[in-house]
Amino acid sequence: MTEPRLTYTLESCTHCLHCMKICPVEAIHLEDGIVKIDPVQCIDCGICVAGCPKGGLTVEKIPLEKTLSSYDYKVALVPGSFFAQFASLEEAGQMLKAIQSLGFDEVVDYSDIEGALYLEGICRMEVADQLCITSFCPSINALIEKNYPMLFEHLLDLEYPCEVAARQVRARLEGKYPRIGIYSLCDCLAKMALAKAPFGNQASAIDHAVAISQIFPAANRQKGKACFPVTLNREGLMSNVSDFYHYAKKKKPIIAVDGVNHCIQALEAAEFGALDKIGLLALFACQGGCIGGSYLWSNPFIGEVHMEKLSYLAGKHVAALSQTEMSGHRELAMDKTSMPLKMQRYRSVNEVLEKLPRFDCGACGYPNCRALAGAIVDGKAGLHLCRVRKEE
Repeated sequence: MTEPRLTYTLESCTHCLHCMKICPVEAIHLEDGIVKIDPVQCIDCGICVAGCPKGGLTVEKIPLEKTLSSYDYKVALVPGSFFAQFASLEEAGQMLKAIQSLGFDEVVDYSDIEGALYLEGICRMEVADQLCITSFCPSINALIEKNYPMLFEHLLDLEYPCEVAARQVRARLEGKYPRIGIYSLCDCLAKMALAKAPFGNQASAIDHAVAISQIFPAANRQKGKACFPVTLNREGLMSNVSDFYHYAKKKKPIIAVDGVNHCIQALEAAEFGALDKIGLLALFACQGGCIGGSYLWSNPFIGEVHMEKLSYLAGKHVAALSQTEMSGHRELAMDKTSMPLKMQRYRSVNEVLEKLPRFDCGACGYPNCRALAGAIVDGKAGLHLCRVRKEE
């Protein structure tokens, strides 16, 4: 079985199975009285973690203080979504300074890289002769890879901004310090998983991924009047907000969709050709875009107001990136020879589904009959688990 990218722990699980009901990809089931997450199906969207009513489903955190001592020079990478928490550049600068005081030698805002990739996606869409799909969300890209392989060729081959930033920082510091530690401050769970298993890449340039919410309490206590210089990029900020995509200068129509379930509906429409007249489909797993990440503390609606205000104060000079730097090598993530196997599995699941009652009662431990059928085809379960079928 594929190893999980993140370690989930069930500290106070009451077996309410709410996580199983809300998982958008049916990756959670009950086996021998224990809630289990299938790493093959899981896309690390974090909906189960955020939705657990008891807060019992958590993700393992790294001991920040211990890891910092392992490096001679430590760099914290800050995403553009981070600035949705602040109403002014001064307040944002104070928090960046506070983060640096936690033990980092340098804090890097990479909104200029986000802006460059955002504009590159729009440029590629303008010259393409088919629907283009763009997403800097690891969960959405994993969703397409696993459940919508027919749409993989529509996915623009653009690298994740945090990976580009990490490579640039490492190249700049290489040779100056023997041990360089690059920390990616993450706005959501999916980006923490990204550092362990980059989509379409052989290895990550990031050493550690840390939830912004993990360091916020300590940073907030350190925050004072000392201010870190903030040089934000307008397009980089816009790329983190789904509603801001309609501001882009473009010739073809763009649809921006947020929320995993809404993205699934959009992908199904695209699969059936209903979006062929659309130029670009921009997808975000979190509500409102990356500003709705579960590791940010601000309400995404308030965050959108903050981002609009800051975008007027931000600069327009994006990072100068080569095509090699922008390329995500995503063809490595999809083995096209596996397409017949995926289609065969799809047919096999439907054949098994015909033998099930389709009541979706959940008594078997799986969220619905299709999920059980998939587990049976994969050799992880048997028809005997269906209690309704037994009674018949």
